Amino acid sequence: SKTQTPNKDWLKFCVTSRAKSKIRALVKAEQRKRASELGHEILERSFRKEGLPLQKYFEGPKFEKLLKDEGCSNLEDLYTRIGYGKVTPQHVIEELIPEKVAKVEAPENESFLSKAFKAAVNRTRKSSSVIKVDGMNDVLVRYAKCCMPIPGDPILGFISRGRGITIHRADCEKAFEMDQARAIDVEWNKPSNEQPPERQVRLRVMSQDKPGLLKAMSEVFTSRGANILNVQARTSRDLRAVSTFDISVRDIKQLNDVMSDLQKLAGVIEVTRSSVGD
Repeated sequence: SKTQTPNKDWLKFCVTSRAKSKIRALVKAEQRKRASELGHEILERSFRKEGLPLQKYFEGPKFEKLLKDEGCSNLEDLYTRIGYGKVTPQHVIEELIPEKVAKVEAPENESFLSKAFKAAVNRTRKSSSVIKVDGMNDVLVRYAKCCMPIPGDPILGFISRGRGITIHRADCEKAFEMDQARAIDVEWNKPSNEQPPERQVRLRVMSQDKPGLLKAMSEVFTSRGANILNVQARTSRDLRAVSTFDISVRDIKQLNDVMSDLQKLAGVIEVTRSSVGD
């Protein structure tokens, strides 16, 4: 049988404090191992993008000073801190090769918002500079609850302090408030033959307030294989209904099919994808 990675859910089935302590230790060790691997990958690709050989700079006074300043005893510790988001690859490059850091200002006639979105949608960089993610919850890859990204969405990645990489949709307002020094290239893995895991999204449907319409909407979700996790409906004074659905879908294609079918229902005025808090 396939060996399972220990996780915090196992604590629910433990009786003794000793057993719980052992599982916590295993979870912590697994997280640290994943952080080190992720940090190594992030740093290696950052150096590669700058055209710099990785190992050449990992020795000498500057490197020793960097380790000491960051509280690391060796290179493995540095990888781990990068994987946890406590140190950025840009900071490492600035400390080891300050003369190689190029700071290019954006044109005045182009906003950061448009630049960020274009970079995510029309990504042209080589795959060697991109962190691959999939629809699963990795130990150190998290999906922002504010925008609920799903496979197929244009995405942005940010190294978060102590939390690895956080994935946002490219048009998420909160992503534009993030520290851009912590931005990292990300893209979805190519679809495999396996059924992708489902992720949660939120839809807002504005419609006429007419009998049977909510039932018809529910049938659309069922026919498209989208599971309804939560629904809230309210009626406005102008006899319109606003329904908010939290649903689970596999990817952007399934979501678009659901939205298209909802829009075709008689009485539906508008179907939009919402973020948490909308």
